[in-house]
Amino acid sequence: FFFSSRRRHTRQRSVSWARRCVQETVIEVHQNSLILSREECSKLRISTPPFKIQTFKILGDGEDDSEDCNNESYELEVTTSKISLSAQCQVGLVRAITTLIHLAKMNNTTKEIEIAEVPIKIKDSPRFSYRGLMIDTARHFIKKATIKRILDGMMHAKLSVLHWHIADDDSIPMYSTSFPDLTKYTAFSPEHVYTPDDIKEIVKYATERGVRVIPEVDSPGHSRAVGLHPNFREIVAGFSSVWPYDVPDVYRIHGGPPTAALDPSMDKSYEFVKGIIKDLNLYFNGGAVHMGGDEVMAQSWDERKSIREFMKKHGLLDYNDLQTWWMNETRKVVTSVNPKLQTIYWTNEDSFQLKYPRGDVVQYWGSSSQIHKLQGLYPFNTFILSPNDYLYLDCSLGNPYGGNSWCGDFKTWARMWTFEPTSFGLAESKILGAEACAWGELMNDFNLEDRLWPRMLSLAETLWEPKKGADLNITKVVIKLNDFSKRLHSMNIPTSAITGHYCEINAQQCFQKWQRFILSLIHI
Repeated sequence: FFFSSRRRHTRQRSVSWARRCVQETVIEVHQNSLILSREECSKLRISTPPFKIQTFKILGDGEDDSEDCNNESYELEVTTSKISLSAQCQVGLVRAITTLIHLAKMNNTTKEIEIAEVPIKIKDSPRFSYRGLMIDTARHFIKKATIKRILDGMMHAKLSVLHWHIADDDSIPMYSTSFPDLTKYTAFSPEHVYTPDDIKEIVKYATERGVRVIPEVDSPGHSRAVGLHPNFREIVAGFSSVWPYDVPDVYRIHGGPPTAALDPSMDKSYEFVKGIIKDLNLYFNGGAVHMGGDEVMAQSWDERKSIREFMKKHGLLDYNDLQTWWMNETRKVVTSVNPKLQTIYWTNEDSFQLKYPRGDVVQYWGSSSQIHKLQGLYPFNTFILSPNDYLYLDCSLGNPYGGNSWCGDFKTWARMWTFEPTSFGLAESKILGAEACAWGELMNDFNLEDRLWPRMLSLAETLWEPKKGADLNITKVVIKLNDFSKRLHSMNIPTSAITGHYCEINAQQCFQKWQRFILSLIHI
């Protein structure tokens, strides 16, 4: 899994995409710069012509296995006579190539792509292994082409994990091999379905770009869509097929459709979960599955006398005990399907009473002011940080009924840049990394990408680079974000502006006086 580095010495039958790109490049020496020539490497979708690398190597006695080797460290050396790349793993080679692409600049005089100021020697590795982005395809279906463009952007930002929230109360668009007619009832339409081939294609595309895809099927809450299938309606407590204006407030979650929860007292609930886990294990190779556990409206369980009898029989005193029971039992289901799968669960202030399985990963989405409590509450777990006051990308969009956003103001590039995971009382050894979340109620194919870029680079840089210090130059940050936007634009990936065009051209003039103010927001 991506939280540790391990290798298997296996013989690969074909040369990998990254190595092909490397092997097919040539370098021309021009004064003190290296001119990069030839056509684009289609596999990399880069905006500059690729480079001819004279030497490269994967270290170790045998070939790396791209699915198991997760060490992202690399070394890169550029001189006027050679470019040399070395890495322990395939993903490290991807990171090295990405850095090389970023070093290549257009010479406005010669109109050639050059690497200037050589020699250059870089030895690099990330501070946190988990550098994530979550997309939500249950609220709005996102086309495969859009997801691929997002993965292209993630490669250039050196993000490592795409968390795919693929099912919720609204819909389940994932075709199920275990239950072949599921999406007949749970998808918005036959056109809004990800087939197994679609998913495997996306996963392969991500792997080639150094990104692991981790699927999430939320449970036991956020499960109303399961009940749209007539054969599974009985396992969904509190199911209602009507829309929010006809449903008591207790069944609403921030303006979505009515929510519901799977029934922990029924064996059929666990049989359904097992079928879905088998599907995820078949489609994905990210080494983990996100089991949700978020916002369970326990009042759904109130409707069933059988649940109260089940709780009494098993000595469960309240619904927190019942949800803990559910997590433990579904964890056993995951292990029975694939004992190597890491399980991940959501938490926030409202679920601090729950007991998460020892050794599993907890993703925190509450206020940053409460992060310091996590270590005491869950001493045997590690954490992914997604505090909504820093890393929720949908904030400020409003709600689906024209009201205000529940999570307040837009989280700007500067706000995201000021997020430092270790500044809230949680030991760095307990932090796997962080993730920004793009919830899909008001994000679709037409506005999702410019909500991500370029501000996702703010988080990516924080998680990759050493901890920020007082010498941080805000003007250089703005220039870097604008350069990143230009790179994405050349790949037909939309981004939002972070400042006016004048300040894009005159960043030093515009941002010098804001240096002290922005630094005052950073916990250093």
